[in-house]
Amino acid sequence: RTGDWCGSDHHFEEQVKQNPSLIQQKEQFKAQVLDFIKNNPQGTEKKGPNDKTPNYIIPVVFHIVTYNGQGDVTKQNIEDAMLTINEDFRRLNSDASQTRNTTNAPFAPIAIDAKVEFRLAHLDPNGDCTEGIVRVESPLSVDAGDAVKNVSRWDTKKYFNVWSVVNIAGGSSSGIIAGYAQFPWSGINNTYGVVIDHRFVNRSDRTLTHEIGHCFGLLHTFQGGCSNNGSGGGDWITDTPPVSTSTFGCPTT
Repeated sequence: RTGDWCGSDHHFEEQVKQNPSLIQQKEQFKAQVLDFIKNNPQGTEKKGPNDKTPNYIIPVVFHIVTYNGQGDVTKQNIEDAMLTINEDFRRLNSDASQTRNTTNAPFAPIAIDAKVEFRLAHLDPNGDCTEGIVRVESPLSVDAGDAVKNVSRWDTKKYFNVWSVVNIAGGSSSGIIAGYAQFPWSGINNTYGVVIDHRFVNRSDRTLTHEIGHCFGLLHTFQGGCSNNGSGGGDWITDTPPVSTSTFGCPTT
């Protein structure tokens, strides 16, 4: 991929234009996280293989928003995407054994199972059985933005919403936007979740993993360039160092 394929930062910038107080809310969120880490060191220690801490179970609903025969996603691809995000967050991915453990990238000793498990919802908001998949037709699926979320949405305090669309507004000839997320400090419940281009809902792609990380408060490692300022790195977490710009593939320098 080329271009700015993750639209989360731009989405937040647009939200700030509407509500400048979000900048302060972001800093408050950051302070709360750092305070929690400081006061709960036992909660941030790497657990052993026999850890019995229960997983956080998150019910997920996919809203497959199509238009004029475009943007459909099969149930198989949705289930495959769910398998991928669960492997990634539980550190069960097949290449976990290849995690680097070198002087300049000592990732292996601190890589962990996040104890987060995603499941397609089995009950809808009315208490009826569901596969956790909603299919709906709307022109808002083309050059999609937050307006598409009004087409179909389940209570964001009870379900994790994923909107799959034909394509996302803001792409250009140099690249496309594969997905964007809403950061948790926005406090805007009706739009919380991930919007993803339907072409990236499958077994092999990690876009959904990436965007869910943003929904959980994870920034890019290149956020703010190489400036750390003692905040835990570009993404606020010290497992990866801050970097100057975004990179693609798997650079080893």
